Amino acid sequence: MQHHGAPTRLLDWTSSPYVGLYFAIEKAQASDCCVWAIDSRWLLQRARKLLRSEDQSIRLHSSNLRLRNKRLNDQLFSTDISHVVIPFDPTRMNERVAAQQGLFLCTLSKSSDLSYNLLQMIREDPESANNPVLQRIIIRSECRIPFLRELNRMNINRATLFPGLDGFARSLGLSLEADLDPEFATGQGVTLTATP
Repeated sequence: MQHHGAPTRLLDWTSSPYVGLYFAIEKAQASDCCVWAIDSRWLLQRARKLLRSEDQSIRLHSSNLRLRNKRLNDQLFSTDISHVVIPFDPTRMNERVAAQQGLFLCTLSKSSDLSYNLLQMIREDPESANNPVLQRIIIRSECRIPFLRELNRMNINRATLFPGLDGFARSLGLSLEADLDPEFATGQGVTLTATP
């Protein structure tokens, strides 16, 4: 439902920095934008620790994904646990989630938003002072077109991230914009490389 516009407590994330970059720059035409990165191992460990202190019946380490998600759903609808954000993979994959290498972050609080709860989790963890767990990477506006071109060359575009006619049609507009940009008409740009 999240991928079709329904309001939820979920926040879309991706395990791919390239997909994250695409979504950051797709509509940021005349201004700088950013990509947020989070240490997912820290988030899961921190959530486990906080949930153990809240209620021993909640276990995020269950190897049975359906049972784990059922417990999480029960918690979402029954109690309000502040300052806890949990990562989880959807139990049912659709084309979009698979193409976007998607996962979700979810707050267990009904009264405060995800960003507030996430910041509280970081503030209350003494280890996060020495090990930044949330980082913001600024993308300058002049990098947008060359990055869009390079991502398109890597087959990361609206057509592949949103399979179907709508995604393909919208990808044509961005391709045209990149092709007609006078500053980059020569086709020269930047190269994105993965680092281990």
